[in-house]
Amino acid sequence: MENILNKKIMAFVPEYVENRGNCTTIYTKENEPIILDRHIKTFIKNICKYYMIDLTATRKRYSKLVISPNMMPIPLSKHDIFIPFKTRVPLAKNDGSLGYVNMRYIKNLSDGDGITTLHLEDNLKIKCLCNISTARKQMKSGYIVKNCFKDRSMYVAENEFKDENIFYYNENKPIVIIYEK
Repeated sequence: MENILNKKIMAFVPEYVENRGNCTTIYTKENEPIILDRHIKTFIKNICKYYMIDLTATRKRYSKLVISPNMMPIPLSKHDIFIPFKTRVPLAKNDGSLGYVNMRYIKNLSDGDGITTLHLEDNLKIKCLCNISTARKQMKSGYIVKNCFKDRSMYVAENEFKDENIFYYNENKPIVIIYEK
């Protein structure tokens, strides 16, 4: 997982791959697409576990702020907010239809016959099964989540570095206390 995450993920989408079935295709800044033999929900759970993000709590926190609580952007960091877009029609009940695109790599949107094309860096194009106004609403939700996530950033109070306020364990290793804004 760490190997994939270090390659700057631009998007991950569910795809049916011949002779492999329901897979997740990961588009990165550094390589050709990576195809994982995993359901997209499994990939999302793994990526959230790596970033120590509770997806249920995140959805609860932002559901009242975004346009559609069922299409919740996933904030992994203040720079990596993944916006969901419908990228395929599922063949079976539990197959995912949503792909996720890192909003910092989206350069432009174009419309055509009920399908919106997301133009990303490196000339990557991802087709979405929605009209352009729906895609713009999803982008707006991404910006809302990004701003809220940025406001929750962590900081260390300056007075915590005074010698009398630093606690130690194992004799030499300080415990640094971090507060949420």
